[in-house]
Amino acid sequence: MRVRAAAVLAASLLVTSCSSEQEQPSPQSTEQPPVTTKPATQLVNPPRQFEPKGERVGTTPFTLTGDAVASVDTGERPKIRVFGLDGEPRKEFPIEVPQKAKVSAPYGLEDGSLVLLAVAHTVKGTGTSQDHMRYTVIAYNPKTGAKAWESPIDASDALLLPDNTPRIVGADRNTVVVEADLLKVSATVALSTVDGTPKWNKPGFTAIGLAGDIVVGHHVTKGITTEAVGLAAGDGAQRWTGPKFDGEPRHPFSRTRMVGDRLASFAGTPAGELAKTTTYLLDTATGQPRLTLDGPWSCDSDDENAVVCGRSFYGQYMAGFDATSMSKRWELPDKAAKREAPTLNTAHKGVAYVTSSHGLMTLDARTGKDLDPTLGELDDLDYVVPGYGISVVRDTVWAHRAVR
Repeated sequence: MRVRAAAVLAASLLVTSCSSEQEQPSPQSTEQPPVTTKPATQLVNPPRQFEPKGERVGTTPFTLTGDAVASVDTGERPKIRVFGLDGEPRKEFPIEVPQKAKVSAPYGLEDGSLVLLAVAHTVKGTGTSQDHMRYTVIAYNPKTGAKAWESPIDASDALLLPDNTPRIVGADRNTVVVEADLLKVSATVALSTVDGTPKWNKPGFTAIGLAGDIVVGHHVTKGITTEAVGLAAGDGAQRWTGPKFDGEPRHPFSRTRMVGDRLASFAGTPAGELAKTTTYLLDTATGQPRLTLDGPWSCDSDDENAVVCGRSFYGQYMAGFDATSMSKRWELPDKAAKREAPTLNTAHKGVAYVTSSHGLMTLDARTGKDLDPTLGELDDLDYVVPGYGISVVRDTVWAHRAVR
């Protein structure tokens, strides 16, 4: 699973230390004082070995935002806590959550400027006015705790809002995409990241992510048939349609999700093909399949030139593909070499982080060859960013500093 902020994190975590030493020159002196500068310390990227003892940096639900982790606590006094990946507390501030409201997981912008929440609650009617559902999207500055903006969205006859927890499935400097679904009711709303102004809404459309100027998702076309769809982020106009499925494109062993910035993974039963599961990696710009795999696969991009896919349904398999041509570069298991197929944890900058029968290890994402046969005493690894490995253990988020 990718972490959106990898590139920005590399910049924001670059530590430069400068010091200068000088004596006060006499009034007659024309010599410049000597200046000494320490070299910049670059975080390890990609990291391949980590300190086994991590720093507690948050709890679930959480988001990465810049070089920090923001966690939401919806207890008696709802709040957001922000920790740096080095374990240092940065900010804690209260949030406004109505009683019995359903609160989304937070979503952080890559540059660390905003943390977004979506809250669903029932607005009680008065007189002859009926109760109705309201979604409120709120943006906070994680550095100051100040509310940047708040945008309420009310249900109507034209926009049915499911009585379920909304999800923020994507956000960049321009657009925030909020989605919710319950049984056969779904809706997607897009807002301005600048001030929360609603841009458009699409009843019946289930968004899964934002890729540049395209919102990727799916909708029902007829009966139980669903279709992959790409909408313009600016106005919601349809840009493309993709493969059709019998039922929703979901599978317990393959989640519909974004794979890097240019691909989206859909797995389900192709329309008209009973008892068959197919995984498509779609081009987010055109909706065309770049890769078609039999069965339910989970794929990850290393954000460079490799895509790694794993399958654990009716056997254990793993394969690596060129991100440009999508040609297969390697696959496991390799019986001739007596190599097993591990389970994919994540991929980052040419490295696949996997779990074999011997524990956590790394593979070369481009060749499939073993890199590090062990990650030492580290037991869990869910995300990798420059300089850190991040694990989630029993709802607690830990950051492990890279040592190599």
